[in-house]
Amino acid sequence: MRVRNLRSRMPMAPQLQPWPFMCAAIVGFVLCAILGRVVSEMPTLKNEVRLNEFLNPMFHFYPTASLLKATALADLRPEQTLVLIGGNSNFNGQGQNPAELWTRRLQSELGDSFKVVNFATMGSKSADLAGVIFRIIEPNRPNTLLVLNSYSTMQGSFDGADDLSIPVPVPFTYVFWDAYYKRLIQGDIEFHRRIRSLQRSEFVEHANEFAEIHLAALIDSLSYARDLWTFLDYEFFFTVWIPLRREAPFISRKQVREPARTFLPLQERIATSGMDNETLMQNVRGHFQGVVSHDRAGKIVPIDANWNSFRSSHDNLFSSSQRKKTLLCLLWPSPYFVSKLDPKEQELLRYVIPNAVKELVGLGYRSIAIGENFDDEDYETSFHFVARGGYKVAHLVADEIETMAKHDFR
Repeated sequence: MRVRNLRSRMPMAPQLQPWPFMCAAIVGFVLCAILGRVVSEMPTLKNEVRLNEFLNPMFHFYPTASLLKATALADLRPEQTLVLIGGNSNFNGQGQNPAELWTRRLQSELGDSFKVVNFATMGSKSADLAGVIFRIIEPNRPNTLLVLNSYSTMQGSFDGADDLSIPVPVPFTYVFWDAYYKRLIQGDIEFHRRIRSLQRSEFVEHANEFAEIHLAALIDSLSYARDLWTFLDYEFFFTVWIPLRREAPFISRKQVREPARTFLPLQERIATSGMDNETLMQNVRGHFQGVVSHDRAGKIVPIDANWNSFRSSHDNLFSSSQRKKTLLCLLWPSPYFVSKLDPKEQELLRYVIPNAVKELVGLGYRSIAIGENFDDEDYETSFHFVARGGYKVAHLVADEIETMAKHDFR
C-alpha cells in the first residue's frame, strides 16, 4: 500500500506528442523542395569548361537536366547560336588539359556569335547528356546546334539504354527520365507514344534494372531533392567518400581542380597508359567488329542485325528538323594502331566509317569522319586526342558549324 502511494506521488514523465515532429518533417520537406526548385534554375556549372571526372556519376556526382539546361543558357544572348557538344571521353577532351581543351579552340574559331558548351563526358553514349538538353532547349530556341561524336557500333538512344535486348542502365540513363518526369521535354504525339512504350518496358518488364531510376525521377519531379543535393555538393560540401579524394573527401566539387598532366611522346604514353597492347588494339577493332565482315569470297558484307540497329536507332533519335541541326562525327582511331591491323581488318575499317557517314547523311543528319589523315602524335594512345589533335578537330568542326548556322532554322 505504501509503495502504491509513493508511486502515485512521483511526478509523471512528460508524454511526447508525435505531431510536432510530423509537422517539422513536413515543413522541412516543403522547404527543401522549394530550395531545390530555386537552385535548379541556377547555372551551377557555368564556370566549368567540361564535365571532368569529379563531375560525373561514376564519382557520385549527378548533374540534373534542370542544372544542365540552366548552365547551357547562362549568359547566352538572343542572337548567339548555342552549340552543345556531346558524346564520350573523346569529345570530353580526355588527353587534353583544361587550358588546351579542343572546345576552347572551337569557341575561339567560331567567335562571339556562338556559345560552345561541352557536355560530353566519360562513359556516355552519343546523345546521353547533350542530346537531352538539346531536346529541351531547341524547340524554344531554334538557333541551337548539337555536335556529337559517334561510332558505327554506337547506337543512338533516348536514355542510353533503350536497346532492351541487353537491359542494362548506363550511368546517364537518369538524365533523360529526370527531364521527362519534370516535363521539360517536348515532342509530337509519336515521340510521346514511343517514350511511353519505352517507359512501360523498362518499368514493368525490366523492373529489377530500371524501376529505381523511374521511381527516383518521379519523386524528384516533385521534391527536386537531387537538384538541391547536387548544388550543395558542388558549392559547399560533398557527402560521399571516394578514393580519389581521400585526403579531403568532403570538400565541395567546385574546389576540386583537375591535376595538370604532362604528355610524353607516343611510345611513352602507350607504355604508361595502364592498358596492354591487345586492349588498345581491341579498341581499334571495336570500330568495325560485329558490324561488317568478309564473306567466303572475300567481299565485305554488313552484318544486318547490327547495321540495321545502328540505322534504326539514329532514325528514331531526333525529329527530321532536329537532325538538320545535329552534326555526328565519326572518329578514326590512331593511325599508329590502324597500321598494326592485318590488311583485311584495315579494309573493314576503311569500309565501315565512310558508309556509316553515308547512312547518317541519308537519314538527314550532317555527318563527317574525323582523323583519317591525322598523325600518330595527335592521339594519346589508340584513341583520345592530345592538344594538337584536338585543335585539328576544332578546325574541322568549326567549318561544319559555320555552314550549318547559315541556314534559317526559325
